[in-house]
Amino acid sequence: MILEALTKAQIGRIHDASLEILRTVGVRIPHAEMRRRFRAAGAEVDETHEVVLIPERLVHEALASCGKTFTIYGRDRSRTARFGQGTRNYNSTGGQALWLSDNGTERRYASLEDVATAARLADGLPHINIAGAMAEPHEIPTGYRVVEVAAALLAHTTKPLHFFFHNRATTRYVLELFAAIAGSEADAAAYPLAYPFLEPISPLKFPYEGIEVLFETARFSLPVPIGPMAQVGATAPGTLAGTLAQENAEILAGICVTQLVKPGLAVCYGGIPHAFDMRTSQIIFGGPEQSLMAVAMAQMGKHY
Repeated sequence: MILEALTKAQIGRIHDASLEILRTVGVRIPHAEMRRRFRAAGAEVDETHEVVLIPERLVHEALASCGKTFTIYGRDRSRTARFGQGTRNYNSTGGQALWLSDNGTERRYASLEDVATAARLADGLPHINIAGAMAEPHEIPTGYRVVEVAAALLAHTTKPLHFFFHNRATTRYVLELFAAIAGSEADAAAYPLAYPFLEPISPLKFPYEGIEVLFETARFSLPVPIGPMAQVGATAPGTLAGTLAQENAEILAGICVTQLVKPGLAVCYGGIPHAFDMRTSQIIFGGPEQSLMAVAMAQMGKHY
């Protein structure tokens, strides 16, 4: 059964609303080189407020040029995750700060040992084809934490990897690990082991470090999933339709970013909007609104 939350006409209305948001409100991009590239591509840039107004033409050019299928590989290249090719992929989470104790009643900070455990667990589960770090090791300084995480994953699983890149400097070291495992930089580019996850900050802002990471990973042509997490009534409008329009605008802007970094770079449309509980001021995971919006965002991604 194919689930649909939007009609064809509603998909068009969300698309049009997103284009209007990008054209009239724009996105904040605190990265001078990226703003320069937007300006050179014909966007209107407000340097004082670091805001870029993106014309419809530029959005359609980015949609046309971006790669729409890609594969990531494990150390064992027979273990893959294929995107845009008619298959489903399942991954364990990229990393959490806290883990539950053995009896499930107390939380503790995660460790590098937990990353190794998570990698071995994912490696042994047949339906998980991307092994996530599942932990942010608290005992390792953030200045080089991601390098240790990547190394631990590589040591304990032969599947493709999922973790969160940190900044451009540490990304260089991670790519060196990838090249060493693959045998060369050319093979690391031909058989990518992971992808950098670009997360716009709702509403309508991009992280400096997230863009910096792309400039580095683009050397190896690593594909880029784009996944904002707009929250209804908090970091997005108070309606589901309004939130979909904003989140879609953020993803379209992200696709423009990737294509201005490197034309042809493959992307994955990854909208994951949520609702917001006004009573507790907490994000709602697994609520009915999230399910409806997830189906709608999947429709938008397939539309593009």
